[in-house]
Amino acid sequence: MIGLEQRHPLNPRDHRLFVREFIGVIYLITGKAYSPAIYRRLLSAYAPDRKPSTATLAIEKERFVKQLDRRAAAADPQAGNQVEGNAELDDIRQMLEDLMARPTLRGAGPPDSYLQAQCDFLQQRLSQSEKQIADAKAATSALDTQRQVLEAQLREARSQVETLQSSGTTMQDQLAMLTRAIDEARQFALLAIDESRGETRAWRERCNASEAQLKAQVSITETFRRLAYRQGADIPPSLQAKPT
Repeated sequence: MIGLEQRHPLNPRDHRLFVREFIGVIYLITGKAYSPAIYRRLLSAYAPDRKPSTATLAIEKERFVKQLDRRAAAADPQAGNQVEGNAELDDIRQMLEDLMARPTLRGAGPPDSYLQAQCDFLQQRLSQSEKQIADAKAATSALDTQRQVLEAQLREARSQVETLQSSGTTMQDQLAMLTRAIDEARQFALLAIDESRGETRAWRERCNASEAQLKAQVSITETFRRLAYRQGADIPPSLQAKPT
């Protein structure tokens, strides 16, 4: 606490820098941020000469909480640029508030041209930063819209791919069934051809046997006919030789 008092001498009109560092010290010790009423009690116990207003305690506490939030959000790569821009904007605003809190800029002392120029520069920088952040937010919004459109297109494309995959699976099943049916028909046709060839071969053999039997019977008949003719049997008119 002594080092804190030395870095920020007592100024009854401005306790902001002391309160800012005091809140940070309390957070380092306890790991928590408290309400302005708690900070006032702690100041009464450890720095009774410091009597900041409740508004100052609330502003500095809110500023410190925002710093903690920025540190936590800095780990998010998507929000990194926006967090960095907001942090720069908050720092510029705080520097302006610190400058405006000095007596020379509040009319409590002689004018300081350097401080006034620095204040003007920071105000210009603040306006530029606000414009850049607004542009960044607009670009982020446009990118988010494009992302949503691309995600919708991706979902539609995935749906189409799934439909095509389902149709392809159905066609593959049908093709497999058709292939099995063709194989079964081919097997049946081959069996039928084999059976037909077997029957044809059997009938050919039967015909050959019948022809051989017929020839034998014709030969035997001819032999007996000639014997009958020799024994004096009448020759049928149809077999008699006709005169030429």
